[in-house]
Amino acid sequence: MKAQPMGAPHRRQMPQFNLDEQQLSDLVRDSRWTGEINTEKWAPNIEG
Repeated sequence: MKAQPMGAPHRRQMPQFNLDEQQLSDLVRDSRWTGEINTEKWAPNIEG
């Protein structure tokens, strides 16, 4: 998020969330946690 180019001509700008270091760290931790969830056999039944 910190490396997004700002002010580049003809490029859409990313919104500024103004997260502090702790919030950014928490976001990364949560994203990694959800990325490790095994969804291979999800949903557990036909009705899903």
